Amino acid sequence: DHERRGERRFPLDRIVRDVVSPYGLKTFVQPGVDLGPPFRRFAAGIGETAYEVIRRATSKRGLWLMCGGNYSDVSIVKTGTERINHVLVGAAVPGRLCNMKSCSRSATFTDRHDEIIVVGQSGEHADWLDDQATFGEASAHDYGVQIFRPLVIHEPSESGAKKLEARAKWEVRTRAGKSRRLSAVVQGYLADEEPGGPVRWQPNRRVQVIDAKLDVDDELLIERVRTEFTTDGTTSSLELVAPQAYDQLAPPPKKREQ
Repeated sequence: DHERRGERRFPLDRIVRDVVSPYGLKTFVQPGVDLGPPFRRFAAGIGETAYEVIRRATSKRGLWLMCGGNYSDVSIVKTGTERINHVLVGAAVPGRLCNMKSCSRSATFTDRHDEIIVVGQSGEHADWLDDQATFGEASAHDYGVQIFRPLVIHEPSESGAKKLEARAKWEVRTRAGKSRRLSAVVQGYLADEEPGGPVRWQPNRRVQVIDAKLDVDDELLIERVRTEFTTDGTTSSLELVAPQAYDQLAPPPKKREQ
């Protein structure tokens, strides 16, 4: 019906499917996930990778994208709010038994900028020049960056002062969160203190980490898990970041009551 009226609508799962299908990947939607309304328009930005395109789309609907266990599919799921009932304890924590084989912390400012400027971009006409296509702008500051290092981002899918400002602030938050990472190695592949029984370590779940030597006492989000089976036993390497690294640009839109 929309196409007959000359309108275009792009459902989230269609955007993801169109981007990943050339790589031989299938797209699935977790049962019970609300994809929200279709986008009125959506386009890849200049220089964006395939992952950045679909990550931006899922973020706008408050959702998370995960790779399947066989690496032949991707799934659209709810963002990580579930917590593993297990505390990872490192060195020099009084009254606590250390249960991590190793733990390290890293920080980088490669993707952080003192100011991020988001410029709206209209796609109404393909032959418009730059100044005709540009539509509004907003900016946000990362006060953790002490040098002049601005970044301009084009937002091709939506515009408007509030949306552009939200995008700029979101870029600052997530880039700051991803700049600080923690790597931990634990014995085995199960977190054995879950109420319903043992569960395996897996991405998109939160866990408390305490390590006095590294000055860490935070709830972190598991970003990646790598399990190794060797003659000396099984270990799981966890890559963790602050939950703000995967803050959502917007929560899932509320459904209107009929």
